Amino acid sequence: MTPADIAALVHTALESADHLPTTSARVAALTLLKREVKKQETLVNDRLGPAEQQMLEELANDQVDSKRDSISGALVGTKRRIWARAKDGDKEAAISALRAAGLGAFVSEGFNTTSLSSHFNDLAKECDADGVPVTDDVLKALLPDVLHGYIELTADTSISVTKAKG
Repeated sequence: MTPADIAALVHTALESADHLPTTSARVAALTLLKREVKKQETLVNDRLGPAEQQMLEELANDQVDSKRDSISGALVGTKRRIWARAKDGDKEAAISALRAAGLGAFVSEGFNTTSLSSHFNDLAKECDADGVPVTDDVLKALLPDVLHGYIELTADTSISVTKAKG
């Protein structure tokens, strides 16, 4: 069964619900459908986690960032997102350190971890473009000295699947 087959089944269930004679029947049918879809999503996620871990290992062993699936044509590869946050949750110390590092633009009453993370993601992309693998040591080097002990950088790597064209 393909994702298109599953989408067709859900569409059929939605169409059926749309034609029920009462609002309560439609709400009940749609709620039950939603619950069933969530249950099925949980089952998929239970299998997806170990498969993604295995894929990460295969990509690392092959020393590549992505592979084209020969069956579906989908591109399966890694994506990295750098997250910056106050080390040990000490936001006040992190704010002082950010200002001292000339990164006060990321500070308000607190500091915006999303935009600060985006800043370090951009720096990591520059490393990638220069052919420098972004290791834990490179992450530490991206962090200005004044931020060490106040801001912590971690890299989360996950799997990304892009639908085949055509």
